[in-house]
Amino acid sequence: MKTRESASPATASSGSGPASQQGDAWFRERAASSNWVLRDSVATRLACPPTILSQLTRDECWVVRASVARNPATPLGALLILMVDDEEYVREAAEHTIARVHSVPRASHIISR
Repeated sequence: MKTRESASPATASSGSGPASQQGDAWFRERAASSNWVLRDSVATRLACPPTILSQLTRDECWVVRASVARNPATPLGALLILMVDDEEYVREAAEHTIARVHSVPRASHIISR
């Protein structure tokens, strides 16, 4: 049996209406958690709203930022922010996602560190 904490939103990827509002609330609640594991579980989901993924680019935990960087649903602007992250792994993950999802080879040439 799933607990309220672990249950995923039923229709988090739909565009509008009560079901997507419930899904967005699920993501918002966990993204604001003090528990990095919950924030990371949000960052890994393809259905995560782009605004929340963008917010998580500033997360204090590099593991969460790395998950955002690996998520193909992360907006390009957020990935560019992660390209200059303090953690090398996060930067490399962002570069890989930019190259894979946005077809920009060697994305590190876009940003000067």
